[in-house]
Order: sequence, then C-alpha cells, then structure tokens
Amino acid sequence: MKNTVKMLKHLREMHNLKQKDIANILGITQQTYSTYENGINDIPLHHLLKLADYYNVSLDFITCHNINSNNSFLDLFLSLHKDNQKFIIDFLKFLKSRESKL
Repeated sequence: MKNTVKMLKHLREMHNLKQKDIANILGITQQTYSTYENGINDIPLHHLLKLADYYNVSLDFITCHNINSNNSFLDLFLSLHKDNQKFIIDFLKFLKSRESKL
C-alpha cells in the first residue's frame, strides 16, 4: 500500500491537481481523500478504478502491482523531473499500443 500512496500523490502532482480536485472527482471530501493519500485509510477499489480511468493508466500502475518487487524502480521513477516522468509514461503507452498490434 505504501507504493500506492506514493503513486496517488505523484499522479495528482504530475497533473497539477490539488487534493480537493481529486476529492471532487471521487465525490468525497478533501479530508477523506487526504486520509487515502497519507496512508491513514485504504482507498476503496471503486475509487482506484475511477482514478485509473481519470489518469488513463492501469490499475496495476496505480497500485504498483507489477513493480512492488522492485521498489528501486518506483523510487527512481519518482525522483525524475515531472517532464521526464511524463515522457516515460507516454513511451510506455506507445510500446503497449505497438504490442497490441502484433
């Protein structure tokens, strides 16, 4: 869950959004969303699905399911400048679209 919390904050900041903005998207209060992003409460699956759709990423990406075993990858990614993070995400989406055409 620690990596999911990092990713939630990262995605929000990468899109220049405030916690209040995400709370409005989810139909909850900013205080409730803050408890999710700070790891106080677990974010419900239906909210994770809504955020994955909003950010146009997979649920695995938000939950770091495929990279939980390699925390150094996530830490390295999160340490990059936002422009480089966006480049990596766009490149991964490009690679994924190429794979689906094969």
